[in-house]
Amino acid sequence: MRRHHDLPLATDFGEVAQAVREAERSLQDLDKARTRLINRLHLQLSDTYTATYEGFFGKLRSPLALRFFRHFPLPQDLVGHNVEMLASLLLDLAGGKVGPHKGANRLIAMRSKAQTILESSATMRARPRSLALQLKAELIRQLCDELLANHDRVTRLNRMLRQQLLPATGQTITTITGISTTLAAAIIGETGSITRFRSPAAFAVYNGTAPARASSGGRDRHRARHDCNHRLKRAFYLAARAAVRHDPIAKTYHQCCTSRGLDYCEALKRVARRMSDLVYVLLKSGKAYDRLIVENAIEQRREQAAHAGPRRANKALSVPDQINSNAPLSQ
Repeated sequence: MRRHHDLPLATDFGEVAQAVREAERSLQDLDKARTRLINRLHLQLSDTYTATYEGFFGKLRSPLALRFFRHFPLPQDLVGHNVEMLASLLLDLAGGKVGPHKGANRLIAMRSKAQTILESSATMRARPRSLALQLKAELIRQLCDELLANHDRVTRLNRMLRQQLLPATGQTITTITGISTTLAAAIIGETGSITRFRSPAAFAVYNGTAPARASSGGRDRHRARHDCNHRLKRAFYLAARAAVRHDPIAKTYHQCCTSRGLDYCEALKRVARRMSDLVYVLLKSGKAYDRLIVENAIEQRREQAAHAGPRRANKALSVPDQINSNAPLSQ
């Protein structure tokens, strides 16, 4: 407090970063609540529809599935409906959106689904209604209402993050393959201002992608870092896993690490470490990710490794760390 004149001034970015962090944590809480509600709904539907309900829809948490089971919590509620009636009702419950189907194909797809539902529940519709079943019907309706409200809140928060909060920070890390809106919000919200970190290595220590040294007895060892921001560590791990699936550069580097004897998770940590460097550069420079720069850096590293000898050949693909804040990231 005596050095108040030396303290950095609060900026608009600090307030926005705090808002981003609050929105991301709210989304995480909503996701946990949705998981609990879905598990309870599975339990109730298995008592009323048995295991046949799992074949009605692709995902139980989809709005169409929730609206259907809210309308028909018991198989007995389907009595009096034929394929055409149920298909028309399903189309209304879906809001006219039936996946990739357009025009008349939407009703055809709904007819197929309606026929599957009616055939699967034929024997159960003949059972008499009991007081216990009526209670389960009410519980199913309440669970569907809560899940639909949860879905609406998640949609609104995601839209606000994507359209307002993240653009206000000037971030460009969503241009990296594997970093979605939610992961970008987690990274920016937990990082705050990137100027807090003097180098990419310091940032990697904070987010947990850099291993901790545990040397003893003359042996140099490393272990997973525990004194770090665990929310950031989880965000980079999920981003690396998505990048390995969808980004050719990350996939190639991951395969290079596994070819050296590392298992899947250990190789994934190496990918997360490279992504940490990329995120540091993008947050520092404010420029968009440019794949051409990474590919050119990989080619240069290969040429250097070829001249240096075969011992460095396996390191030719670990190039994303060659990108620093001095290099332009967009053309």
